[in-house]
Amino acid sequence: MKRSNLNLPIDILAFIGLILLLGSGLLVRYILPPGSGENLSVWALTRHEWGEIHFWIAAFLTTVITVHLVLHWRWIVSVIQNKPREGSGMRVALGSIGFIVLLIIAVAPFLTPREQLTPSATGGKETRTFPDKSKASEEQESIRGSMTLEDVKRSTGVPVKYLLKRLDLPENTSPGQKLGQLSKKYGLRIEDVRKVVMLYQE
Repeated sequence: MKRSNLNLPIDILAFIGLILLLGSGLLVRYILPPGSGENLSVWALTRHEWGEIHFWIAAFLTTVITVHLVLHWRWIVSVIQNKPREGSGMRVALGSIGFIVLLIIAVAPFLTPREQLTPSATGGKETRTFPDKSKASEEQESIRGSMTLEDVKRSTGVPVKYLLKRLDLPENTSPGQKLGQLSKKYGLRIEDVRKVVMLYQE
């Protein structure tokens, strides 16, 4: 298939990705706002699970746009290599600076230490403190509805049998069952799972 014939389907996929990214973003922002992860769900998916979907849509869209750039790479190179005009050097310099700034902004969150917001003892406002580096605490917070019982076991070291007993779940429950499915079937709360893990690790 010629490159020119790929432009239309790639553009359609990019448009679909943009719509899905916008829709999932609005859903997480307004329909399932912060703090609703344990109480609200849409299509049996919690806020955290929709957040994962939002991430993978963004990854898909990034891939499609990358393919789009590859298909138009010759055109991009030809534009850059055209005979220099007055002011073209400044545009190239500004474009390069803009790209570097964008790259720094994209990478910065991964290089910045995480902070934890805790209620202030006086004004009731939130103050920033550096989180406990405890591995157990991070393991508890990492528990999500998309994880299976086996995933929880691998992540925290808590045996599946112990989880079933403490959470009052049937002994024949499959370790491959997702917590979100168990929540829908038995009314299980992710917070309860975290508490059980915390008790086991103390």
